[in-house]
Amino acid sequence: MRERRTIEKLLWALKPFDNLRGWIPVRYVTTFLMVALDEGKSPSAYARGAGMDLVSMSRCLRDIGERSRTGGPGLGLVKAVRDPSNLHRRKVLLTEEGRALLLLITRSL
Repeated sequence: MRERRTIEKLLWALKPFDNLRGWIPVRYVTTFLMVALDEGKSPSAYARGAGMDLVSMSRCLRDIGERSRTGGPGLGLVKAVRDPSNLHRRKVLLTEEGRALLLLITRSL
């Protein structure tokens, strides 16, 4: 019975992703949640944390960012900004849309 409640919570927490734009790959959901959990890291740090190569992580970040890797619109959930302490480094932050999505997710729990 406890497992059922946990699964129901997970389903409700994932529901806000359905409203974004049709089908969203699980990798995008995972990437978004990693950024939300520990905002401000570099793409390579998120890649290491996910056990994914940097190229794959960069693709995910682009697609959930403002512009997708193909040049079309992204999901607008994250943005990469230059780190003022190291101009060669970029850090990934949630956008306002990303924060709104996170709020919907956390309210469902």
